[in-house]
Amino acid sequence: MKLRSFVLCKYDEARRRGDIDDWTDHSDIGACFDGRILTAEEYQRTEDRYIAAADILARAAGASHFTLRNVFLHSPPPAWLGEVY
Repeated sequence: MKLRSFVLCKYDEARRRGDIDDWTDHSDIGACFDGRILTAEEYQRTEDRYIAAADILARAAGASHFTLRNVFLHSPPPAWLGEVY
């Protein structure tokens, strides 16, 4: 199996477009989204799922590294993001 590219995103299309407000990073913990408070546990559970998904894809593809391209951000990129963006 040769994996060329994939999209890994927690958002559906409406949230990617910004039509529906949702949390985007650690600083949103404690804020309310869709009637629910974002907890540190929910944030960590979601981040852990991203890591697990990337690990599964890497193993399935036999990949030793990834190149990130066309990174989608809901807000202006933080200064630390650098070249990945």
